[in-house]
Amino acid sequence: MWFGRSSQKNKQLSAVLHRQSWKAIQATNLPVFHFHEGNQEGNNFGQRLANAYAELYKKGFEAVIAVGNDCPEIAKLNWHKIKMDLNAGKEVLGKSVRGGAYLLGITAKNFKKQEFKTFLGRVINFT
Repeated sequence: MWFGRSSQKNKQLSAVLHRQSWKAIQATNLPVFHFHEGNQEGNNFGQRLANAYAELYKKGFEAVIAVGNDCPEIAKLNWHKIKMDLNAGKEVLGKSVRGGAYLLGITAKNFKKQEFKTFLGRVINFT
């Protein structure tokens, strides 16, 4: 929440950020898959995110970038550098100004599903 308990202001800002994120993501010309409450699998955030990564690796992708859809930072990303880092086998993390992460790029080679779920379960208490 950006405006405390003001749900109307939060909804308005969230809608603006979602549109901005979608526009920025589509401009990358990368394949885009939208995982949301209707198609995610798992009981908590860690399971849902790990399962999304695993599903895309099964489709043959060698690297997957997950992005939050409500972060202003996404509009200013250097997608070329992100792709270069992933191609070089490096993982990519975009730190959010709100203390979290808005981007996480992981190569299939370095992805360990169970470890990923466990790690997220420890650092994020979303259920």
